[in-house]
Amino acid sequence: MYETVNILFILRKVSMDKIVLVKKVAAGVFYAISALLILLLSVIILKRNTMLHVSGLLIMAIAICIPVIIATILLLSIVQEEEKRYMVMKGSISAVFVFYCLILVAILFLIGHRGDNGAGTVSIKEYLKWNMNLIPFKTIIGYTRFFINGSINESIIIENLLGNVLLFFPMGILLPCIFENLRRFNRFAVAMLISLVSVEILQLLTRSGICDIDDIILNFIGAVSAFGIWRLTVIQKLLSKIYVLNR
Repeated sequence: MYETVNILFILRKVSMDKIVLVKKVAAGVFYAISALLILLLSVIILKRNTMLHVSGLLIMAIAICIPVIIATILLLSIVQEEEKRYMVMKGSISAVFVFYCLILVAILFLIGHRGDNGAGTVSIKEYLKWNMNLIPFKTIIGYTRFFINGSINESIIIENLLGNVLLFFPMGILLPCIFENLRRFNRFAVAMLISLVSVEILQLLTRSGICDIDDIILNFIGAVSAFGIWRLTVIQKLLSKIYVLNR
């Protein structure tokens, strides 16, 4: 009887070890799929004769994130220690954050800014004249008037206003999840303002975009709105339950 129980225990352990191994291999495969998709996206973005629209980029981003989510779920199912589960989640969120930053770089500095658009043929004074706005709400009010008058395509207005709000929305979720010192609003707000101002200045210096204070306002609204959602009690409980935040 004792030998039979012992054999059954060994067989069960072997079976469990196989399941764990299969899940680890499957997680590795899904991570590899994401890595290959990132490589493919990088080639598409860097290829000089290829123009990838923002909508296509977002679809690719979703396609890349899905395998990461599946791989994370598989790893969590075989890890018992809470500390290791936190490590798995933080590693996955950090990977998504890095990828998101790459997407931002592509949108802000690469997509729609390739080739000769005349930026390199004018003086810096002339370029600043047409590509810098330091008057708050000037651009926002202008687009609002265009929308009311119907003198411009609505999709352009949505892309420039709502798009700027949503562009940095993930920052309000990802940053406090990864960095504990950014879980207080004042620190988060200062970090975001510094980052947004730096981005606008860099776009101007590299002549890859317009330096517009309204962009900073809209980007900041998006990030702060997401941070407000992140701070909700129900969201905090959910993040604790899925091992993103310590209980």
